[in-house]
Amino acid sequence: MSNGKRFLTLAAVVLMSAACCMKSVQAEGIYLVIAADTNDERIGRGVSVNVDNLEKWFCMFVPARNLSIRKVTGRNFSKRGILSAVNRMDPGENDGLVVIVCCHGGYNDSGHYLSMPRGANLYRRALVGTVCRQGAGTDVVITDACNVSIGPPAGAFALKGIVRQPREIATLFRSLFLDARGLVDINGAARDQYTFIHARAGGYFINVFGGALVRHANETMSWNQCVGLLDSGLRDVYGDYGITDSRTNYVQYKQTVGVWHLPPGWPGRGGGASNRGGAIPRTLSLSRGDVILSINGQNIKGRASCIRAVNSSPRTMTFTVRDSRDGTVWRMQTELRSSGYRFGVDLRDNPGGGAYVTSVSQGYPATRNRVLGRNRKL
Repeated sequence: MSNGKRFLTLAAVVLMSAACCMKSVQAEGIYLVIAADTNDERIGRGVSVNVDNLEKWFCMFVPARNLSIRKVTGRNFSKRGILSAVNRMDPGENDGLVVIVCCHGGYNDSGHYLSMPRGANLYRRALVGTVCRQGAGTDVVITDACNVSIGPPAGAFALKGIVRQPREIATLFRSLFLDARGLVDINGAARDQYTFIHARAGGYFINVFGGALVRHANETMSWNQCVGLLDSGLRDVYGDYGITDSRTNYVQYKQTVGVWHLPPGWPGRGGGASNRGGAIPRTLSLSRGDVILSINGQNIKGRASCIRAVNSSPRTMTFTVRDSRDGTVWRMQTELRSSGYRFGVDLRDNPGGGAYVTSVSQGYPATRNRVLGRNRKL
């Protein structure tokens, strides 16, 4: 073979291997930025796994012609590097812009921030603002960073798959990253929680996220439903014993998704948010931020009294809940499971009384409640 033919053959192989990352998005496209602090001595190896897995998952379910990927890693991982990568994307109004960042993080009086290796923290509001200015129809910001006010104490499972070339955009990827229309802004940990990353397996949250993408690739799902699924996956990972940091012996027993914003009007709350102000819907799902006020006529003072009431309730449970969106109090009825995780909600004490819903597990009774009536707003 001549040198010219060898060169052409080699070039063809290189082009084929890089097909997933070519900036040649046509029609509806997903523009993906993956950024990770891969040089960090503590989490670098783990977030490198995240980068590889995220690229693989998107390439498995989105055709190369509809996918553009930029990665910001190594020495390029910086505030300037991330914002520059976002600004270099050119999505249209029918496209989705997805930015996923894995690194250290925290919060202070100015809000949640992503820690940069050479200082100059990247505040979440600055990243979200830059993403929203690019002109995409759907803007998605997903971070896997600690959400605490002190330094990180910073283990996991990896999903393996064979990268194939899909013919069409998978149903789930279309519903989450193209059809959502609006801003998605979430983090792998809620306020005052750490994220955990394993050197060989990557981060818990990213792996739960990837597992959801792979297992539900052919389903339609709202972001409300997706967040509930991620919370459920994290709960399964933590189990009853939590996760222990091997260096400090710090034990965290729970990790839930931190949510700043989800697209309005999605059907993840039973009949859809648009039903809440007009005619009374037949069914509604509980959602993060709702407050359970009473169960079977018994006032709920906090998380513990709510759990006791649910566990002692007959199979048919009647309750009242204050809507997180507009303060409406709904009277509802549901059929509990006979044992175990009967209702399907995670809770915390609400300062003004009642039990505050922190997450709702899809497929459980809390997602399918019969509406008995609507009271005045509180």
